[in-house]
Amino acid sequence: MKKVLFALFATVLVSQTTLASSVGPTKIFAAVSQLRKDSVNNEKVLSLAERDAAEFTFSDGTLRGEDLKRALNLIRRERPRLQASDMDLAIAILQAN
Repeated sequence: MKKVLFALFATVLVSQTTLASSVGPTKIFAAVSQLRKDSVNNEKVLSLAERDAAEFTFSDGTLRGEDLKRALNLIRRERPRLQASDMDLAIAILQAN
């Protein structure tokens, strides 16, 4: 329960100021959601990254855990045309669970 509340708080805290990127937040969310559905391995990597993503967003990008790094690498490898910041992707990871 704490994990969910923390993730929700972090998402709400940064979502209004951070999602202004060249790619719309809906497209980023859709890409991460689809990637999560593509395979069990992707689901596992993205699920493990949720806590790190919450910490990353809450710390305004200061804290970057290993699970988040792995998830960001996965997203960038699987969706190379998706031009989004690490913060946008972290928020999408939290929202797409």
